[in-house]
Amino acid sequence: MADERTMQILLVEDDQVDVMTIRRAFEKNKILNPLYVASNGIEALAMLREDRVPRDRRLVLLDLNMPGMNGIEFLRELRADPELRPTRSWSSPPRTTSGTRSTPTGSTWRGIS
Repeated sequence: MADERTMQILLVEDDQVDVMTIRRAFEKNKILNPLYVASNGIEALAMLREDRVPRDRRLVLLDLNMPGMNGIEFLRELRADPELRPTRSWSSPPRTTSGTRSTPTGSTWRGIS
């Protein structure tokens, strides 16, 4: 039986190398939470709306820069949908090509983070 405190984690990431890196980090740190993966915002919304990610204790780890529907657009849709609004999401600040942090994210400026 699953622990009632277990977070259902949805990783929204279009780069398969980054997905593998996250999976390895979970394994290395013995993070046993279920990890679901969507390659873009459209797929992630479908997974959430169709309950392919269990509703209890959801957490979305979100890449902001993706083709199709980017992270900002995904967050707008998530917050506009009353059924999905309770879903928690987190995205890291974008980085420049030099690996340094850039300015605050668009989601912060738009009040949807």
